[in-house]
Amino acid sequence: MGRGIPDPSPLGVLWHDGHTHSASETIARFHAQVKQHMDGLKARRRGVGVPTCPKAEENGAACRVTRKGLVWRPGGVKLGHGEASEPIAVQHCRCLRHGHFLDYPSFLVPRKHYAAEVVESALSARAQGRTLEEICSVQGLPDTSAVRRWVRDVMVRIPVLLVDVRKRSIKWLAGVRDALHEATTLTPPSFYRVWSLLQGQQRASPDLLRRFPTVSHLALSV
Repeated sequence: MGRGIPDPSPLGVLWHDGHTHSASETIARFHAQVKQHMDGLKARRRGVGVPTCPKAEENGAACRVTRKGLVWRPGGVKLGHGEASEPIAVQHCRCLRHGHFLDYPSFLVPRKHYAAEVVESALSARAQGRTLEEICSVQGLPDTSAVRRWVRDVMVRIPVLLVDVRKRSIKWLAGVRDALHEATTLTPPSFYRVWSLLQGQQRASPDLLRRFPTVSHLALSV
């Protein structure tokens, strides 16, 4: 294992509560989350609840958000082990100050075909020094290409994220800005170190934890 990498924790799927669980528990939990999400969308369509703009508090701007309809993911979401969800709808919204956005539920990561807990668990295990083959075996992934792509996406997005975060004046993003700046100075770049920096910031800020329930959300959708 690489220098400075801690001993890996027991393999399993990492939930938002910080504990590992079996694949069957994760799949059952995901289907329950989907049902709750879809029931919530039905309630919202009757006028209950309005999503928060992801750029709220930027430059102190007050946001007024309206719902514009639903965007469907007809293929559902992959859960690993050959499992997939039924089609899932995501709320399309418009902020009068910041424009259009999608209100993703916590179990989805934007632009990813797999459930957030699968992505988070795979990336966390990789940061702990697990091999790609070992991760795929536990997560039930058909090959290593998805995990390779997720790791690459995190590393490639660091400079882009830094530029984007620097443009904002939201107080709870200050720590992320500093962590991203430190990550860009690493030679050679270390996925373990980048992941640790973002993980530390995500856990230290209640606002970040509320808006980005996993490090994957923070790294891939800021």
